[in-house]
Amino acid sequence: MKTLKEQILTVIEGSPVINVGLKGGDLQTRAFTVIAVLTLLVMVAPPSGVSDAALRIATLATAMTGVVFLMTGLVFAARTHYAGIVLTTLPLLVKWLASAQQRWLAVVMALVALGGSLFNLTTRRCGVNKLLRISSA
Repeated sequence: MKTLKEQILTVIEGSPVINVGLKGGDLQTRAFTVIAVLTLLVMVAPPSGVSDAALRIATLATAMTGVVFLMTGLVFAARTHYAGIVLTTLPLLVKWLASAQQRWLAVVMALVALGGSLFNLTTRRCGVNKLLRISSA
């Protein structure tokens, strides 16, 4: 009987169109990205009542995490570039829209990023990986 990890590896390695897997921390950082984007989405939504100062701290911490993921991907040849791109750009965009009194537009942008991240996580396919000819499967 195969373990869960072996079953996942069999599914990932069996399909050439799948380019998101366990190598280089790709799958783990994508799961973290979904959690971080969902947290930002809840915080920026106007009914949540989160203050601008708390939102500023959360977006700064998330953007810093994104920079760390980008640096990890560039320096150590890890597969964390997707999480780095999303977690660097989205929080800055969310903060900019929230400071311009456009919180609902920030919610829409976070929903788009969340949808893309969930799609990448569930289908194990990523256009960014395909564009850069990277496979972590």
